[in-house]
Amino acid sequence: MTSCFIFCRRYRNQDNVLWLPSDDNFAQSKSDAALRIAPSGQHYRGSRIANTVAERGGSTPFNLLPVAAGGGAAANNTHPASTPYDVAAWWVKYLLPDKGVLMDCFAGSGSMLLAGLDYGASKVIGIDKYKKYLKIAEKRLCE
Repeated sequence: MTSCFIFCRRYRNQDNVLWLPSDDNFAQSKSDAALRIAPSGQHYRGSRIANTVAERGGSTPFNLLPVAAGGGAAANNTHPASTPYDVAAWWVKYLLPDKGVLMDCFAGSGSMLLAGLDYGASKVIGIDKYKKYLKIAEKRLCE
């Protein structure tokens, strides 16, 4: 499943999704100037990562989002590609301006739409090829 977002001026809000390092971890990585080799073979310096984190005011996930196993999809959802609510909420917090309009052209059972309403959308618009999934989405939004 792919979701489509339409926003003016390419809005992004990193402050809503930044991870703040703990003071102990930050101090340790700040002082770590040794060249490290990751299990993947990639070389890095902890201090360089810490400097980037400090410049940005936090860090964003590099290649994953921590999402608890299980929950998030609509009850009795038979959609083959349901999006966990936590993933939808992360994208909404990052991409949706306050009072913005969220349009999901592959709405499915409505996880993205629900997250949009929970995180400040003034309006959500859901489009899907199948009416049965839109009915699930509508029911979720009305509850």
